[in-house]
Amino acid sequence: MEIMSIYIIIYNFNSKSLEIYSELAKKNNYDQNIHSYKSCCLYALCRYKEALEEANLAPTSQLTVNYLLITFPDSFKVSIGL
Repeated sequence: MEIMSIYIIIYNFNSKSLEIYSELAKKNNYDQNIHSYKSCCLYALCRYKEALEEANLAPTSQLTVNYLLITFPDSFKVSIGL
């Protein structure tokens, strides 16, 4: 429920969702995919360098791979050795 509420906020392109994800990431045993979501927020806020750094903290998942391929294709190819 928490994640869905935040996901809806993203589409307003405000930084509130980024703040919420940052707070969730401070909790013990948090969902590591939050890094992917934070990266999406940073990208939407045109904070590209931070978005790439945050995406690199995310676990390897289909979400992260697709996101990196679409938003940072050159950086992604370097990170996987292509």
